[in-house]
Order: sequence, then structure tokens, then C-alpha cells
Amino acid sequence: MTVYVVEQGCYSNAGVIGVYATPEAAMSDNPIPDRATINRNGTHERDGGWQIASYSEPNRIWTNGLDWDDHKSITAYEVQE
Repeated sequence: MTVYVVEQGCYSNAGVIGVYATPEAAMSDNPIPDRATINRNGTHERDGGWQIASYSEPNRIWTNGLDWDDHKSITAYEVQE
């Protein structure tokens, strides 16, 4: 069975805030906050919203594109039932 773990924050401030059955449920329960500003790294800009950051089975990693306290990521984990 696959579960999807949502972490919030960056580096040592990161922590698990939820575990979901589907990535859609995780994204739906963690919308982009209205007050959030989009992370801009150097000359690279990206739209906010959930996007796949990397893809390697079995862990698919999504990120919301925000920074610091607003940053959230979703990682898939296989668990035994």
C-alpha cells in the first residue's frame, strides 16, 4: 500500500504534517495560502501550485513551489498492511 506524506518547512524546521491515501487528497488538504509568495531562485522563476519536483519510483515527490514556512512537499512511501 502506498501512503503520501506531507512535510512542511525547510531544513531543520521541516516536519510531517499529514499522511494521505492519495496525492490528490494531500494537495487538496494543503492549498497554496493566499499570503504566500513564490520562491525565486536566482534567475529561475516558477509558478506556484503543486508540481512534480522529481520522479523516481516508488517515491514521487511533489512540491508547492513556495519557500521556508510555506514550503510543503509530498513523498510517496510503500508500507506493509
